[in-house]
Amino acid sequence: MIKDYKVWLIFIVGLALRLYGYWSQSMWIDECLFASWIERGVYYQEQILILIGQVLPMNEFGLRIIPVITGSLMILVPSLIFKKKEIVYLTTAFIAFFPLFVFWSRVARPYIPAAFLVALSFTKWNKYFIFNFLSLLCTPFALLGFNFNQLFTKIMKMRYKKIGAAIDYEDDFEFKYSAVYNKLNFILFGFFLVVGIGLFMIRPDSSRDFFNMDFLITAKRLWIIPITSLIFHLGPIGERYGKQ
Repeated sequence: MIKDYKVWLIFIVGLALRLYGYWSQSMWIDECLFASWIERGVYYQEQILILIGQVLPMNEFGLRIIPVITGSLMILVPSLIFKKKEIVYLTTAFIAFFPLFVFWSRVARPYIPAAFLVALSFTKWNKYFIFNFLSLLCTPFALLGFNFNQLFTKIMKMRYKKIGAAIDYEDDFEFKYSAVYNKLNFILFGFFLVVGIGLFMIRPDSSRDFFNMDFLITAKRLWIIPITSLIFHLGPIGERYGKQ
């Protein structure tokens, strides 16, 4: 599906929306704080972005380029995962044009880079939940984007029993395959929770009332990661039960 010209048309328009004059607006207070962390080498949070920021220009163009790139590349992720054209077009267009995604792809904050890594966690390359762990190093709020599809994926385990006394041949065994949950996935999920909570607790503002309902409603940036995760959790359901 990534070779589909319609996907690339959507990508080009989405890229243009993110690129157009993204450096022209002055940095707001949170971006200035982020810039100061880069200058002072403060790694309490947003570790990956601060590390990358060490080699980028310390201005609007340089600080915002990572959200622009990751926000644009995220448009292509559905075509790497889904098979049905309708699902690919719908999810690709949503990511490309949803105002919340477009706006925060133009701001030097960690939510879009983290959402991009969350999206990649639904690809076949997310071995040992590597992209989920990397997303935590953008922001501990990536806890809200864990790939539960992979957590509950079953593996095929071969069981056998001896039929006769002789075991010289494969025919002497009865092979039975049974679907079981991968225990390692649950261990990694527990470790993911511990790391995420730990990263949240070392934030200088961890005492802030993040879970106040008014704050959660007004701080729309916090919805980026859950919405991204929801898209890729619901996509397989749409493919399975949607119109054939």
